[in-house]
Amino acid sequence: EYVDGNGISNTWGQLSAANTTSASVTISGEVQQITITLEDIYDGSTSGNMNISLGAVTFCAPWDGTGCTDSDGDGVCDENDICPGGDDTVDSDGDGIPDDCDTSCTNTGIEQFTTNPLTHSGVGSSLSSLSFAPGTSDISFTISDFDQKTNGKPSTRYSERVQVEYVDGNGSNQTYGLFEGTAPVNVEISGQVQSVTLILDDSYGGGTNTLLSVTISDVTTCIDGVSAAPAITNTFNEEAHNVIRLYPNPASTEVYVRFGSTVTNGKIIFHNLLGKQVKSIQFNDRQQFKLDISGLSGGRLYFVTFEIPGRNTITRKLIILD
Repeated sequence: EYVDGNGISNTWGQLSAANTTSASVTISGEVQQITITLEDIYDGSTSGNMNISLGAVTFCAPWDGTGCTDSDGDGVCDENDICPGGDDTVDSDGDGIPDDCDTSCTNTGIEQFTTNPLTHSGVGSSLSSLSFAPGTSDISFTISDFDQKTNGKPSTRYSERVQVEYVDGNGSNQTYGLFEGTAPVNVEISGQVQSVTLILDDSYGGGTNTLLSVTISDVTTCIDGVSAAPAITNTFNEEAHNVIRLYPNPASTEVYVRFGSTVTNGKIIFHNLLGKQVKSIQFNDRQQFKLDISGLSGGRLYFVTFEIPGRNTITRKLIILD
């Protein structure tokens, strides 16, 4: 028997060992109470001890009035909740990210490389560096006007190549990447940054007298001490080489993963709020790479789990914008 959401007593049914050994009980709708009564359908004169086993009761949490579970009480179903535990209805800046999960930078700055365009000729390399005020974070800029000549006489071939390096907030030197070809490169470095350096050379060795030249855009920075695209950082232990970074966050169609050292036989798993696995990536001998997340639904929060042999399993949240 059970009492429904209106306080009315109902009889679900009667079961007997004469025709069943087990039963699965399913009651739809709101339920206030359930009662199970055990008795002997004969005269009860037996001295034996009757007993039955009851399985765990699974149930749907209290409804929010719309027919779905709303654990944080913000009027948004859990399956559609962008900011679990926060109020999805409060978005002061209208960027689609609830205030409780919004870590957007509120005070941006613009910096410029003093050597721009960056040029070089012959063997060796040329560089251009830019230093930032303490607390500067989340820098982004574009390198463009790459050129190359890969055909013709070997003495006339060249390919403009740029290596991007930076010093992070801990004073450690980091290599962001090495780029060449003809397409522009968008550089996005998450977390605090003390300085960034671009190194231009000819990947063919500088055998031509052609003047190499790339153009560097203005550098956008966050100067309020709050990360605009925060690196989700976790240390498996206290050694710096075990740092994981996932950025930008929130993301749109792609996200970068960076480890403090090269990882072998790693796996990254994406789960939605219902716990369903929606994407899985395996990788080997990688320290930094880009993930295509365009196939995941926007306007959602996902749980990203890093599985690395010999390390603790780490799970972090990632918001994907519409």
